Amino acid sequence: MKSYVKKLLAAPLLLTLTACVGTTTTEQNIGWQVTNLGDNINSEYHDGWSTVSDDELTLYFGSNRPGGFVKTNPKDDWGLGADGTPTKYDMYVSRRSNKNEPWGKPVLLPKPVNSEYNDHSAAQSDDGHYLFFASDRPGGCGSLDLYVSYREDTSDDTAWQAPQNLGCQDAGGPNGKAIDSCPIFHQEGDKIKLYFTASTTPNPATLDFKYTTFQPKKMRATGEQTINISTDYLDGHIDPKFGYVWAAMPNGLGGSDIWQSSRLNGDIWSQPTNLGSSINTQFEEQLPAPVNNGDTLYFPSNRPGGKGGMDIYMAERSE
Repeated sequence: MKSYVKKLLAAPLLLTLTACVGTTTTEQNIGWQVTNLGDNINSEYHDGWSTVSDDELTLYFGSNRPGGFVKTNPKDDWGLGADGTPTKYDMYVSRRSNKNEPWGKPVLLPKPVNSEYNDHSAAQSDDGHYLFFASDRPGGCGSLDLYVSYREDTSDDTAWQAPQNLGCQDAGGPNGKAIDSCPIFHQEGDKIKLYFTASTTPNPATLDFKYTTFQPKKMRATGEQTINISTDYLDGHIDPKFGYVWAAMPNGLGGSDIWQSSRLNGDIWSQPTNLGSSINTQFEEQLPAPVNNGDTLYFPSNRPGGKGGMDIYMAERSE
């Protein structure tokens, strides 16, 4: 499969992520032990856009496997369909009672959270009451928007209420006219921030790392601030807790890699450092979801040896 970087030059619109600041050739001298999550989670289709709860008991991910609400094709690329249209995803959740057990059978999230349109990048709030995700369903502000759904019973995966758009930029919200995706919930004192990635134009897809302030009572978000580590390359995601970055910056090892930055002051971040060849390959490594004080990462990759196109992997520090 050709790298996504090459596709960025030819594709009119990509439902993947780009954007955010300077680069470095340095690699972290840390070993990682990488494990495929196996048949309970991964399929012959694309399984990605994954996030994990801090206790490692809840896994959300997107998949274009059969049995969902979207039409699927095993030949679809992870970012673009075989006919040049975006691959569509449904959102799934898997649970387990403790970290020593295998992940349970994935459950398709019901309507109206899922739809016949493209729904992915699901991430829940720390308390489990809110689910944030990206969708291109009708009625949005742009090509791909940020949405939120609420449930009262945090143990019921069928209890998600009708999602609400987090608001358009012309009304003070974060969603622009192009792509807004990969929201991550982060509590900072008395403020709730959502870190996400966003483009200013759909052609070509060039995104920036941003954050917005979420207002739970209004089910809306206000404003959008760009984070300093923005480049002209594919920068897809930044984790606000440990600074793990998904990007295709120069001097990486493949189509896109996992890097790490450090928070210097407020939302000023250092230049990202590549995590190295024990975790990155010449293929795609995307959307790192850290747990265990940052010593464990869950991430999607299309490296050889997987179950299908994109698979979800776990990496643990070995040094």
